[in-house]
Amino acid sequence: MLDKIDRKLLCLLQQDCTLSLQALADAVNLTTTPCWKRLKRLEDDGILLGRVALLDPEKLGLGLTAFVLIKTQHHSSEWYCRFVTVVSEMPEVLGFWRMAGGIRLSDASSGGRHEAV
Repeated sequence: MLDKIDRKLLCLLQQDCTLSLQALADAVNLTTTPCWKRLKRLEDDGILLGRVALLDPEKLGLGLTAFVLIKTQHHSSEWYCRFVTVVSEMPEVLGFWRMAGGIRLSDASSGGRHEAV
C-alpha cells in the first residue's frame, strides 16, 4: 500500500527523474537511506518501472505521428505472432494495437478537422 511519502516520491520522479537521491530525500523529509529503501521497494513491487528521458520529437525530425490501418484475412495466432515479431523489429514503430470499430482521422495541421475513413 502506498502512503503519502511514496506518492510524493512518485510525483517528484514523474516531474523530473534526474533528481538526486538527496534531493528526493529532502523533498519528503527523509534521510537518503530510508528514501532509497522506499524507491527500491517501489521498483521491486513493480510500481516504479523505470526512469526515462523525454525527447522532443520535433527537434529530432520526428514530429509526424501516423496511425496505419492494416487489414488482413489471417487471424491465426501463428500469423499474429509473426506480425508482432516483424513489426517489433522496426525501430520507427513505437507501438501497435488491435482495434475494433470505426476509424476517424484527425489532421492536426488542419485545426483538428476529422474525416471519415
